[in-house]
Amino acid sequence: MHRIKASLVPYLFLAPSLVLLTAFAYYPSLFALFMSFHRWKILGDAEFIGLRNYLDVLGADEFQVALRNTLLFGLVTVPAGVVLALWPQPHPPRPWFPGADKLQHALAFAALVWLGVRGGYRRALVLVAGLLLLGAAIEVAQSFTATRTAEWLDWLADAIGIAFGAAAVQIEARRRATRSPGLEQEHGG
Repeated sequence: MHRIKASLVPYLFLAPSLVLLTAFAYYPSLFALFMSFHRWKILGDAEFIGLRNYLDVLGADEFQVALRNTLLFGLVTVPAGVVLALWPQPHPPRPWFPGADKLQHALAFAALVWLGVRGGYRRALVLVAGLLLLGAAIEVAQSFTATRTAEWLDWLADAIGIAFGAAAVQIEARRRATRSPGLEQEHGG
């Protein structure tokens, strides 16, 4: 009896993860696959149409463009990422100048703000808070490595970069707003 209980313990630890994976990954994926073979109206019955949805997508011009862009992106970024990840580095890497890592932190987080806004994210406070948390999480994670250390000045550089990124986004938005009316008058719009 004791052996049976002991052999069930690992499954009891796995059970919550398996329930969550089934509820939020496996079932939705299988249901989406089922739906893809049907013409589905929210109210009413599903009509089986076989591969028609797939054929429609494969024939769409947008799909051809998206497929080409995805393949091109993958063929460029994956090899580049592998090469850069495996590129030999001096141990420890020497900075370009004293404090270069702080500049790198600031520029990276300024770029993240700009990309977030340009990507369509409009909740500025959430974006800023999320990036500040990301910066803090990076510093905490670095404290657990053998070759890196956590520095609150790095996080401060992240925050300064976020502020510069937000300022750059605001300047760009103002420039567009002041330029647009002139362009419309110029072109008779």
